[in-house]
Amino acid sequence: MAQETDTRRTFVVFAVLPVAAAWLLARPYIGLRHDGELYRAVMLHLRPEVLSQDLFFQFGSQDRYTIVAPLLATLYRHFGMGESQMVLIAPGQLAVLWAALLLLRRWGVDAIGCTLGVAAICVMSHNYGGWNIFSFSERFVTGRVFAEPLALAALVAIERRRARLGLAALAAAMLFHPLVAIPVVVFAWGVLVARDRRWAWALVGVPVVVALALAGIPPFAALLQTFDAKWLEAVQKANGQVLVLSWPREDWVTLFFDCAVVWAASRLFPAGKLLLRVAVIATLALVAISAVGADLLHNVLLTQVQVWRAHWVTHLLSLAFLPVVLWRTLNRDDLRSQILVLSVMALAVATNVRYDSGTMLAVWTALALWLYASQSPVEMRLLKAARLATGIALVGTAVLVLVATAGQLYAARGNTLSPSNILLLLMTMPVLSLPLMFVLLRAQRRGGAAAAGALALVVAGIAFATAHWDQRPVWTRYIESHLFQQHPFEKIIGPTQQVLWWEQLAAVWAVLHRPSYYSGQQGAGLLFNRETALEHRRRGGVTGVIQMQRDACDVMRAVGFNADPNIPCWPTESAVEHVCSAPAGPDFIILDRPLMRGVVAKWSPELGTGSNPTYYLHDCKQIR
Repeated sequence: MAQETDTRRTFVVFAVLPVAAAWLLARPYIGLRHDGELYRAVMLHLRPEVLSQDLFFQFGSQDRYTIVAPLLATLYRHFGMGESQMVLIAPGQLAVLWAALLLLRRWGVDAIGCTLGVAAICVMSHNYGGWNIFSFSERFVTGRVFAEPLALAALVAIERRRARLGLAALAAAMLFHPLVAIPVVVFAWGVLVARDRRWAWALVGVPVVVALALAGIPPFAALLQTFDAKWLEAVQKANGQVLVLSWPREDWVTLFFDCAVVWAASRLFPAGKLLLRVAVIATLALVAISAVGADLLHNVLLTQVQVWRAHWVTHLLSLAFLPVVLWRTLNRDDLRSQILVLSVMALAVATNVRYDSGTMLAVWTALALWLYASQSPVEMRLLKAARLATGIALVGTAVLVLVATAGQLYAARGNTLSPSNILLLLMTMPVLSLPLMFVLLRAQRRGGAAAAGALALVVAGIAFATAHWDQRPVWTRYIESHLFQQHPFEKIIGPTQQVLWWEQLAAVWAVLHRPSYYSGQQGAGLLFNRETALEHRRRGGVTGVIQMQRDACDVMRAVGFNADPNIPCWPTESAVEHVCSAPAGPDFIILDRPLMRGVVAKWSPELGTGSNPTYYLHDCKQIR
């Protein structure tokens, strides 16, 4: 018995190391970006007299419904922005992995299956919903970093029949990010009702919400409102991801693929049948409610609550169960099971990056599933041909995805690929990384030289990944480290004057400490406020000429017409004059080159790269 316990402990320790290596290699820290920049709403708490005049906050924001901004403001004030971000990300992501592991173990998945499931979460894409906008366990700090582990902890507690603890965790998740927690409340309620019909009394909350709406209490009052034409147009343009009927076909393929994997897991693991099936049914129901309420009825509240976000939990469960579902389905003596497993693997590779061949692969997978389930008589040579064709499709899809992803990463990294970038590409290709993980685990089970070699490889991977985990660009590092340092432009720009620095929202807020006149990111929350939507649309019209010139320059450089990066292409002086002369236009514009008129200061940040850029501050009063 003692020897068996030691063996189990050895495996647990060894399993942790490959998962740690996978997480470090596949999920490096790349700094503040995407929604994380908007969570500089903490700046509103640090400098309310300045940012209260910023478009993102001027007419109110959803920040008032969470406790995240005050919490982060306190952390940034005492420990700095960059340090706080890095410290918060790892625990949040590891807590999600731990919750997934607890569910897998409770539902009877063996040790290797649990390890592969957690590894799949590490190396595969976390994107869910439409247009690749949202993901769980993001690599930057938002309220979701806190809410997701709490919501999953609630599901673990409820699965263990500890309803009070689960509801308390859900209440805490609501404080950090209500939109993430609301679908999980539905999941939890579905499980509780299935076990005890008395939980149906919770439906009394529906008339309570209606009563609050009738009383005009926000945000419930929005239940009785619909978007007018102008507001709806702004939402469709800037927040189209919240309208599910506008999602690309590949996003729907991913949604149904996730639901299919989770449903298959519910058949293979009866212990988890209830929660897994509730997750699938509730996800599809909430997406349908969103389609009707938001896309068809244009109801304001049903659009704002974004109940389609239930997909994040289903996607997480799909990743966790995918390896073990494939392994349980595979029968080495059955060509039908091999065809099905190969087709699912090809579809998983496509959906992992929303590759446009996913629809065709989904149809082929459906046919493979029908063939597997029906057991209709088919000639052996046809089955072998189908297996060969499916294998070729898997390899071809993997190669095409790898090449396309490498090209994107190559361009994003300044036309270069470092060894850490190459490892990132390989680790995030599930048909490569997950089989490697399986081989390492089996080598450990064998013991001897095989186990020693596998352990050495894993330790080397952890050492390399740890040294290269922080992959923030130098500009991001600069922004994160200058939150509380005075900028020379601050002496010229008044605290409430508007600055246009094209698509540099983070720098305007955190480096200049001034309101940003216009950025596409400032429209992220315009579905929550009509005034924000209309003003963002107006300012977009004012600056539209600059956007048009930038797009044209990008096209010209792409075809080699103006390939010299030293030759300025945009914006032209006439475009800047047009923007500065517009009613209620910006007060200052920052460019990376001086114009003939309006330059009042210049600044070169010390980035430590040997060639520092120079930015020129232009006063619009001198350009109009």
